Amino acid sequence: QLLVAITAVVVASAFSIAWALSDSEIGTASTMKSTAGLVGHLTLTATDEDGKVIAYRQMDNVVVNDGDDCILEYITGVSAAGCAASAADNFRYVHIGTGGGGSPAETDTSISSWHAASNTSLGSPTAASGTTTAAAVTLSTTFQNVSASINEAEIRNGASSSTTDVLAIQEFTAIPLTSSDSLTVQWDIQLG
Repeated sequence: QLLVAITAVVVASAFSIAWALSDSEIGTASTMKSTAGLVGHLTLTATDEDGKVIAYRQMDNVVVNDGDDCILEYITGVSAAGCAASAADNFRYVHIGTGGGGSPAETDTSISSWHAASNTSLGSPTAASGTTTAAAVTLSTTFQNVSASINEAEIRNGASSSTTDVLAIQEFTAIPLTSSDSLTVQWDIQLG
């Protein structure tokens, strides 16, 4: 009898905790809910002239406010104040820089010290499926003859570092590169 009583208390407590943590606005027409979320993962691989890997970095990125504004504009077709480009401009350019020294924030509008930009090639997109497979795509590009110590990267919707918008940004431990080294940047983007 004691075991039954303890079990009943544990089950009742678990139900109370679950109920207390549940969303109190489930079912209301005024709230738009979705499990969608934009997530990016950045991988950088530096190689020397013989193809030997000399540096490797991987990390998640920060999606910035500028990018959020552009996503909203792309979805609705209505101009958002924070988005400078038109909906026809895709986020396909990777920019790299040399001025990173802190932690990127959602309010950032650019990398600290721009060095170069490159249009990326796109991998085959993965379509969202059911509740387990997110929509995803990989952007990839290789910078040659960098001759700099790279410690920041971003995705932009154009080659210009001043008249385009940033979607995502990240800073990392510097990768020193000579003129004979190359840097491959791969950005995996998932929505869902």
